[in-house]
Amino acid sequence: MNTFDLVTEIESTIKKICPDSYLSVKFSNSLYPNITIVFAMGKDKTEWSNGIIHNDPCHTILSVDGMSKDGEFKDTLTTERILGGGVYDSEYGSHKIPFRKKTVKSEQYQKIIDVISDYFKKVKTTYNELYPESKKSKISMKLRKLAMMVE
Repeated sequence: MNTFDLVTEIESTIKKICPDSYLSVKFSNSLYPNITIVFAMGKDKTEWSNGIIHNDPCHTILSVDGMSKDGEFKDTLTTERILGGGVYDSEYGSHKIPFRKKTVKSEQYQKIIDVISDYFKKVKTTYNELYPESKKSKISMKLRKLAMMVE
């Protein structure tokens, strides 16, 4: 297993949990080699308030560190949350979902995938509790109208 395999594994794991969501999982080796995971419950800007990803109620950025510039694992892998951390609801405020920084030996990479998987399962559950289908369709309708007004 190397970094490129881990990127694929993380992406497929999250897509199984939230198949109709925006997801970007990329390995960057520019200044500080890491895997960056950007997630939003809305599929694209038509589903984000004012077309801005940061307005998505579940916008989250996670990072996985511990690899070299050529994609090989170092001794340990660490995952942590960079941005987000819950589900925001305009009526009830923010609902925090815990995500602890996790460091494991590189041979135990599956634990990193498990931590990420558990987090997104909680995000989806919380989102579905806060946004039942009737509320989702009303929000989606408002966003479509706003998008048409902007264009």
